[in-house]
Amino acid sequence: MVKSAAGMYIFISTANNNGRITTYGRYAAGMGVDHSSTATNSGSITTGGTNAYGMLVAGNSTATNETGGSITTHGEEAHGIYAINGSTATNKIGGSITTYGEGAHGMFAQYDSTATNEGGDSITTHGILAYGMYASGLNSTVTNSGSITTRGEDAHGMSVDNGSTATNSGTITVKGANAHAVFVNNSAFTNSGTLDSLHGNAVTAKDNSSVILKDETKLANSHILEGDDTSSLEVNMRQDLSAVVKNFGTFTHSGTGAVIFEDGSSLSKFENKSGKTIKVAPNATFETSSYTQETGASLYIYVPSDPNAGYPLKVSNEAGGAAKFAGNLTIDYTGYPLPGKYTYIYVAGEREGSFNSISYIDPKGFYTIYEPKWVSGSSWYYTSLVDYAFSEQALGLVSAIEDWSLLRWIMANHLQDVASEIDNLEAGKKVYYAHFLANKTDRDPAGRSPLGYESDTKGLSFGFDKKTDERQYGASMQAIPKRISTLLT
Repeated sequence: MVKSAAGMYIFISTANNNGRITTYGRYAAGMGVDHSSTATNSGSITTGGTNAYGMLVAGNSTATNETGGSITTHGEEAHGIYAINGSTATNKIGGSITTYGEGAHGMFAQYDSTATNEGGDSITTHGILAYGMYASGLNSTVTNSGSITTRGEDAHGMSVDNGSTATNSGTITVKGANAHAVFVNNSAFTNSGTLDSLHGNAVTAKDNSSVILKDETKLANSHILEGDDTSSLEVNMRQDLSAVVKNFGTFTHSGTGAVIFEDGSSLSKFENKSGKTIKVAPNATFETSSYTQETGASLYIYVPSDPNAGYPLKVSNEAGGAAKFAGNLTIDYTGYPLPGKYTYIYVAGEREGSFNSISYIDPKGFYTIYEPKWVSGSSWYYTSLVDYAFSEQALGLVSAIEDWSLLRWIMANHLQDVASEIDNLEAGKKVYYAHFLANKTDRDPAGRSPLGYESDTKGLSFGFDKKTDERQYGASMQAIPKRISTLLT
């Protein structure tokens, strides 16, 4: 046991630990490396104490936690591996780093240093503000192709600031309150892996940061990508990406996959470029201060579930100028909306152009298609009617048939019961019965009924069974059905 000192200190030299190192005390690092030295751990390192780093790497030195190597720290700001002043740290596939303590990061690269997590179930932190990987300072870099898990409040999976860079192709899982999978401050982040935040954002970027999402990007749990008006987001993917995109000053869609804006998405400026497709998720609103859609670009929207839902696309025109429309529009009815008047696009102020082509997705032919029209006033509304391709009278008839079919079914079952129990009935004695029935059918063409209607059926049937002699029986029945059918236009 070593207190307030390094278990191994390497100065202008090389050292390897394949045994066990345990330290206790403030600044009691497991292995300390300085002045262009090299340290390798293939054994175990355990530290306990404030700033008791598993491996401290300084002065253009190199540290590696090899396959099978383990580093465990207990203490405030007791980082697993801390690389500083032009140094390099690597956690190999099969190596593990675990920290317990507030601000105890798994790997920390500072001042022109580099930290790399190569693979496996490799970095886990348990404290408040304990980041999985952290880069700070110009030219510092962190790279993850393995697994990062954090469990504490505000414990981001990767955090980069002050001109540093982060890259993820692995899996980042964060479980604490206000913990973002990635936090970017005046830095750059590129992702082609999985970002999983349970109580925070997938990505938060601020102060002139840049975020690039590439192929294989996956957003689990939180789909929020949040920036500020000084930061940029680029989506360069062949797959579709569904996300809540918020507040980035610059948004670039450079991939061939569609970007699907979920509810709550908002941008200060949006340009839908030729050859690109954006979608607005079902029952969602995408809001932007300015909107331009080029010829050859496509917009895909879903008819909301009812006419009182919000506009799929809302252009506030706060930046001035006119919203510009061209290219293609697809309107999707797969949410089976109610009949009514719908507004798909709202433009405050000026508008130029319209769509060159419009297509419709009506999977079962339930709807009569009405082409939307621009309706002007102090603002512009892109509006159309939605109606079924069959009459309300037909819906009412189907409703009535189904209501009475239910009553007939109940009585048929009762008569079958009487027939099966005839030998148990006493001749000349009446046996009374009552049946309550209720049925509700929602106006949903996608549901159980072959056509859409809204119907409530409630009723009571009662009577008696009487066996007149050993060979015959009689039955008397009265029914009081009550049917309420509301057909909406």
